[in-house]
Amino acid sequence: MKKLLFAMMLCPVLLLMASCTGSTDNAGSTVSSVSDAGGSEMEKLDADLRISNAQMPMKVDYATTLLSITRDGHVVTYHYEVDEDAVAFEDLVEYQEDFRANLKKEIKGASAVTDFVSLVLDAGCELCYEYKGNQSGRTMELEFGKDELETMR
Repeated sequence: MKKLLFAMMLCPVLLLMASCTGSTDNAGSTVSSVSDAGGSEMEKLDADLRISNAQMPMKVDYATTLLSITRDGHVVTYHYEVDEDAVAFEDLVEYQEDFRANLKKEIKGASAVTDFVSLVLDAGCELCYEYKGNQSGRTMELEFGKDELETMR
């Protein structure tokens, strides 16, 4: 049961992806995706990231908060904070392969996410999910390279 809990929990709210249209920012203003606008694929990706970050931080579940989505070179990273009063960070690390497999299914199964994955790939980037403990500062990263992302498109 514990294994199932960790495989299922902390799955990001994938529908937040910047490819969503008509979302609202923290001030309640409507923002739209620019992924269909002109410009290079990297410019489109950066614009989508700006739109998504206008909605941060976002509580994902009882233990996880999405702080930001950044791009450093060719790596797009989701930065999460994990409430270590709710989840032992050691358990996250212990079950990270199950969690990674579940995350991969979630990415592949949501059309809004596959649109974002396509934008990431078209910009020549990879994905990384970083989880940081709010007390210990420990981090765990789940990386998805271009070849692996291609199978999730």
